[in-house]
Amino acid sequence: RTGLEGLGCSNSHRMIQLLINGSAKETSVTDLHSLIKELELPAPLLLVEHNGEALHRSQWNDITLKDGDRLELMAVAAGG
Repeated sequence: RTGLEGLGCSNSHRMIQLLINGSAKETSVTDLHSLIKELELPAPLLLVEHNGEALHRSQWNDITLKDGDRLELMAVAAGG
């Protein structure tokens, strides 16, 4: 070992694979709020399911995204 392993590598830019609404997506973000911003989705109108569990908006800050996570993102539309 040279002691130089990992130099120049930053985990903050490590890409993870997600399955979003059935489609593969590669991203470097690891929190739900950042992903919603990256996808330019309307957070106030969004319903989120993470790995089969429906999330209340108050839970979004507690979710750390990991490689292989499955998300369903649905925008709520009202009409009359």
